[in-house]
Amino acid sequence: MKLLCRNLLQLYQSITENSFILSQLARAEVLTRYRGSVLGLAWSVLNPLFMLVVYSIVFEFLLKARWAVKTPEETPYALALFAGILVHAFFADILTQSTTTVSKNANFVKKIVFPLEVLPVVTVISAVFNLALSLVVFLLAIVFFSNPIHASLLLIPVLFFPFILFVLGMSYMLGAVGVYIKDISQIAGMLSTMFLFLSPVLYPISILPEKIQAIAMLNPLSFIIEQLRVLALTGGAFDWQGYFVYLLFSLLFLSFGYAVFQRTRKGFADVI
Repeated sequence: MKLLCRNLLQLYQSITENSFILSQLARAEVLTRYRGSVLGLAWSVLNPLFMLVVYSIVFEFLLKARWAVKTPEETPYALALFAGILVHAFFADILTQSTTTVSKNANFVKKIVFPLEVLPVVTVISAVFNLALSLVVFLLAIVFFSNPIHASLLLIPVLFFPFILFVLGMSYMLGAVGVYIKDISQIAGMLSTMFLFLSPVLYPISILPEKIQAIAMLNPLSFIIEQLRVLALTGGAFDWQGYFVYLLFSLLFLSFGYAVFQRTRKGFADVI
């Protein structure tokens, strides 16, 4: 427990002490993604909007698909699917980008005084920016489909907080491993596809056999996806017990990932 608190405290201090550097790098990271394109940052909104339109046309109108969970008012399939897609897209973005977080910033690695530990945070902030815009599109879609607006929508930022901590820990681990094992970027792409189908993105977890449901909930995406649908689409009760368990796990994972990064960073300059 002391080690956990020490690692998290060191990380917090580093983020606060280097907040200016962090903000500048995060801004540059967001702008770099769309540099040279005609529409620029508008693609951050157009991409999720385009996905939602495609899902609506294919599943709602062509396939006449219906969500398998019964609710007081029928949940549009496109909304339930989009909730899962945006969570997975956020996870996949960090999963694939984190493998080169350190290696693509070789000029910083060779500067002795540069705080390398902010680089994974920059990757996560950039992904959070895209997630926030996707959530805005999601909320507008709820209104468009005339789905009831629930007060539980206000809990969505609370829901994503431990998930962000978890992916930050993942970013630290992948950033460190990616310096030494270049193939990790290829593996990350395969893992992204695997998580798409092993997570309740295309289906509700309740359609799985009960014995499988418990195993499926060990997937770090499952709880977030299921609770996002509860908060945004059904207005059901938030699983606070599951939330605090997830939060504790995320803190442990973040502490572990940060420790791995700090222990391996001494060799970064020799490898890059």
